[in-house]
Amino acid sequence: MAHPIQRLFALLFFVIILLLGFEFGEELIFYTAHPASLRADLLPYHTIAPLIMIGIQILSILFVPISDQGITIANGVLFGTFLGSIVSYVGRIIGSVCAFFLGRQLGTPLMEYFLNKNEVNHFNEIITQKGEKPLYGLYMIPFFPSDVISFTAGISKMRFSKFFKIISIGFIPHVILIAGFGDLLGTFEWNLFTLTILGILIVLSVLFLARHRLRAYLKR
Repeated sequence: MAHPIQRLFALLFFVIILLLGFEFGEELIFYTAHPASLRADLLPYHTIAPLIMIGIQILSILFVPISDQGITIANGVLFGTFLGSIVSYVGRIIGSVCAFFLGRQLGTPLMEYFLNKNEVNHFNEIITQKGEKPLYGLYMIPFFPSDVISFTAGISKMRFSKFFKIISIGFIPHVILIAGFGDLLGTFEWNLFTLTILGILIVLSVLFLARHRLRAYLKR
């Protein structure tokens, strides 16, 4: 059971995240659809732009309405595949760790109120019945809601050490694929690497469209 002081700090942190999300969420949602505008606005702050984008990536994990995938694509557009992947990876790891501990401290009722209740119950059922192994694949596949999974892992009985191992491995191909796609959108340079990324994303898109069948399979 969470200590009252820890729960209070977690609640205050969660409120701050909500306030930041409501204050800047609309603007960030616009930027995910228009990365060129984000690049222009970040130009005066180019020396600290990676740190700014790490912070935005963290916020996108904790404030679900902001597309975390969109921010990762924007990182690819802004910084290229290599640096964009690093920026996205650091932001996703920090954001997911925060989501895990918020879920652990605040509990199921509050998480179900702010998140999709059906998704929370679904992923909680996967964790309870299947353990950690399916989560590696879910974190690797870009189109699954990794933010909701991280909150749900926190309200489950999963140990933090297992969770951290899963996200540390799972996010590597995740961010490379999405940041690489963003780099492709930003440069339109077609080569073997970008064509490989595009092919993988097409396959993942098919998996996303068949996600309900995949979920049914994971429930077996």
